Amino acid sequence: DKPVETSHLLKLYPDGDGTPLTANRPVVSERYDEFIFHEPSDELRRRLVTKTQQPHNGWRNSPHAKWYSTFDPEGQLEQLQAVYQLITAELHTASKRRVQCEEELKSL
Repeated sequence: DKPVETSHLLKLYPDGDGTPLTANRPVVSERYDEFIFHEPSDELRRRLVTKTQQPHNGWRNSPHAKWYSTFDPEGQLEQLQAVYQLITAELHTASKRRVQCEEELKSL
């Protein structure tokens, strides 16, 4: 199988919490690696789909767990919708103001 590797940087600095960066709070750097196997051999396919037992301690018991966050797609969707509504309202207000300015210029 020919390997294909793609990578995507996810986050470098804490975002959205308004807390200034300090020496007491680490900068989070996450990386997402994805390996795509196009037409894997039967043996490789079998090894990839075999379920393995996950360790019970996981990342939540890490001494650095307080710096980790849990991905919340619904929360991010709500944030994006709020920003979209804010931008839409600002554009609507700016459009009204532009029309008023154009009418004011015509009357001069």
